[in-house]
Amino acid sequence: MNNKKPTLGILFGVYFVSLISNIPMFASVAGPTIMTVFPDATDSLVSQIVTLPQLTGLITILLAGVLGDKIGKKNIGLFGAALWTIFGALAGTAKTLTQILIYRGIMGLGMGCLLPLGVALVMDFFSNSPKLNNYMSAQSFIMNLGGIVGSALVGWLVQIISWKWAFFIHIIGVILFISFLCLPAKKDWPVAFAGPGGPGGPGGPGPDAPKAKLPAKVFLMAFMLIFFTIAQTGYMQSLPFIISDNISVEQAPFLAGSVMSTANLVAMIMALAFPIAAKIAKKYMPTLCMAFVAVGILITSKAPSYAFLVVGAIVFGIGQGMFQPTVFTMACTLAGPATMQATSLLSIAASVGGYAFSIVFIPLCQKLGGFGFGAQLVATCVVILAIDAIAFILFSASLKFNPYERPEMPGPGGPGPDAPQA
Repeated sequence: MNNKKPTLGILFGVYFVSLISNIPMFASVAGPTIMTVFPDATDSLVSQIVTLPQLTGLITILLAGVLGDKIGKKNIGLFGAALWTIFGALAGTAKTLTQILIYRGIMGLGMGCLLPLGVALVMDFFSNSPKLNNYMSAQSFIMNLGGIVGSALVGWLVQIISWKWAFFIHIIGVILFISFLCLPAKKDWPVAFAGPGGPGGPGGPGPDAPKAKLPAKVFLMAFMLIFFTIAQTGYMQSLPFIISDNISVEQAPFLAGSVMSTANLVAMIMALAFPIAAKIAKKYMPTLCMAFVAVGILITSKAPSYAFLVVGAIVFGIGQGMFQPTVFTMACTLAGPATMQATSLLSIAASVGGYAFSIVFIPLCQKLGGFGFGAQLVATCVVILAIDAIAFILFSASLKFNPYERPEMPGPGGPGPDAPQA
């Protein structure tokens, strides 16, 4: 199946989950309205409308990684889509804030099932294709596009109709459920490619090969991803402080928001450049992405005007846009058939990195005192990126093959280029 032209149903099922993956996060736009509707609402409780699904989702991200290859990714997707749709929409019918939080918590369990599927499905269906990099860049582009369009759509619905539509938007999950029904059954599911040295040799495992365990290198990649996410989160959180220190306190919120939007827009576009960049940088792609991110952060930190902020955001967005397909393609190639385990592990690592910055590094910078708080955050981010980039260089040098190249193969799990002639 991997070498055949994919059907429209398979393409839709593979990519639609990426398109809507960020929708639960946009409920934050209804926060001010919810506080007026529910008198007992506090800033802390309203913030949990967004953070609680992320926490409960960690449970099912882990379970999905363990069970996905055993009971089938299609079944995991159907279960996750059902919870995501039903309980996500039910939050709009809630009479109390407690009910909203309960529904959102259960919805988060479904979200945790869906998050690792976006990349895992692409790898399973297209990993043997020489055009894998194109499919991965499309997945990242669609995910970013869903974030930009989704945030605007939810904000418009909340403003024009009601705060309830921050939750009723989940009815789109019916389409997601149907899209999973279009995917093949477990017995017809393709087997992901494993690079040279992986299970089954250069051509990857055949359809009857035993399931591969997650190799140690994927765990090491997840550990390094934590630190990249810490630096990425630090950039976003330091922007208002940098702008306040260097440009204007009054304009800081607006300028920070516009700079973040610029970075996200560039990231969405640059995801499409991943296949070209991968041909140039080869297995050192992660380090190239991190170099762009680090330079973007440095430009932003010294920005004397809005123009410099935009330049920094563009450079940052170039690296950010290519990093996601870069890391997930490398990890899933190393993982072989264990794509679900690999994507689940990386998703957990990214979540841990985001929380680690808020819990550890912000209090640490506040305790150190000294020069501007924004400058401290930036300095912390750059040091972390420098160390992480060196680690990725050493890691990439240890690989004996280029994870971004795919040989032509006669079929899923077919013999590799070095296999003897029949």
